[in-house]
Amino acid sequence: MLFGTAYKGIPIVVATSIALKNQYNLNIPYSFDRKEKKQHGEKGYLVGNEIRKKRIIILDDVITSGISINRAVKIIKKEQGEISSIFILLDRKEKIKNYSNLDKKNNFKNIKNYKFHSIITINDLIYYLERQKKLKKYALQLIEYHGQNTFFVQK
Repeated sequence: MLFGTAYKGIPIVVATSIALKNQYNLNIPYSFDRKEKKQHGEKGYLVGNEIRKKRIIILDDVITSGISINRAVKIIKKEQGEISSIFILLDRKEKIKNYSNLDKKNNFKNIKNYKFHSIITINDLIYYLERQKKLKKYALQLIEYHGQNTFFVQK
């Protein structure tokens, strides 16, 4: 099943589930979390299908600090789900300057042993923008911005 992280992973997981049905006739259940517990309607932190004893693919837009992915991992483990892999739409290949502080908070410690896959990387985006006459200026801005950051290759 698919799991979308709050909040940007929610439309991604819903759209992916719909696309899998429309394109491949696959009925893949999904679930997502909320950042705050709801007291009415569908109460709690989770919305969608039950996670218990299911293999889960986590979907999110980007990863920077690891906070939302780490939160999803904790939720899935608590619900006795098994994480198969983690898909990120855009790998910005950035490293936070206080990476050691993030590790102390266990944001990356808890997720570094999972399989990460990115749909595209910042390099793919720059390559595309450089070849588009009207968008080339954005490629230069990204290169300038990205040049100021330390590259971080996820495992």
